[in-house]
Amino acid sequence: MRDILVQAILWRANLEGANLEGAIVENAQFGFNKGLSQDMKVDLGERGAIFEDTPGDRSEVLTKR
Repeated sequence: MRDILVQAILWRANLEGANLEGAIVENAQFGFNKGLSQDMKVDLGERGAIFEDTPGDRSEVLTKR
């Protein structure tokens, strides 16, 4: 079974030791997370994650506040 984090908000979450390989992360928002390497960010971004702390992010696409 794959983890599903669709539209999850994970700002400032400590993700040290988290295994997000294969997780569904479409429009999940990450930002200022401990434990995410740049390679992990690239991989997650390619699968639809949004990084609020990364230049060129897609945050404006999703937010309705």
